[in-house]
Amino acid sequence: MEWCLRFTQRHYIPQLKKENTMNNSSKAVVSFIVGAAVGVAVGYFLNSDKKDELVDKLKYQADKLKDKLKKRKAEYENAIENELA
Repeated sequence: MEWCLRFTQRHYIPQLKKENTMNNSSKAVVSFIVGAAVGVAVGYFLNSDKKDELVDKLKYQADKLKDKLKKRKAEYENAIENELA
């Protein structure tokens, strides 16, 4: 049984450590590439003719979200007041 443990420690554990290191570096490279692609896409849209349309859509969605959050806040405030009363 002891030889099995030594064999495992010698042959498999170092490989696992190498795989984890490669996975971490691969994740960093993939993250960099995805970030660069997103940056290029944003830059393209901001310099294109559709910039105004995109900005208007984003403003509309932000306003909808803001209104929804205000409504929920008022509902929670009313619920708290009712519980305290």
